Amino acid sequence: MRRPLEMQTHKAIPIPQYAPKFDVEYSRGKRVDPDAERNEAAKLKAMYKKERKGAIRELRKDAKFLAVERNKEQKQKDADYEKRMRSVVGSITTTERAEEKAAERSVAGRYGSLVTRFGTDLFDRYSNYAFPEKSRGTSDVVGAIRWGLVVYLLVISCFITVSSVLAYCINY
Repeated sequence: MRRPLEMQTHKAIPIPQYAPKFDVEYSRGKRVDPDAERNEAAKLKAMYKKERKGAIRELRKDAKFLAVERNKEQKQKDADYEKRMRSVVGSITTTERAEEKAAERSVAGRYGSLVTRFGTDLFDRYSNYAFPEKSRGTSDVVGAIRWGLVVYLLVISCFITVSSVLAYCINY
């Protein structure tokens, strides 16, 4: 047969409550292990990690400083090299131009005003044929002028020869 529901007859069992332990010297970041040996090992391990990170940080700073110094030295070397190259190229250009002018003066002195009148014109006209594989640089100028002068003199000599032959034929 069924029994009706009824309240418990024994005293209720309470949920256990633990009273917290308060430590006056408690620090939030400090872990305290009741086992002294394990606590000391944890402290040493934490100190080792901290020192290791500090040493790595210092090594990084040193490497960065050394890289900056090497970069400064390299920039200084590059600047010195650039300065030397500029002075060398400038002196070469000056020397080449002086030689070119001296050659032009000597050719003009030998052949008179014909070269000054026709030399540069012939140079412009025939320099591409004289030096097709090279570009027109300052080193090609003297050779091209000489070559143009040779062509000019050949043309003049052919003209003189033809005119002298014609004059000879007309006279006889």
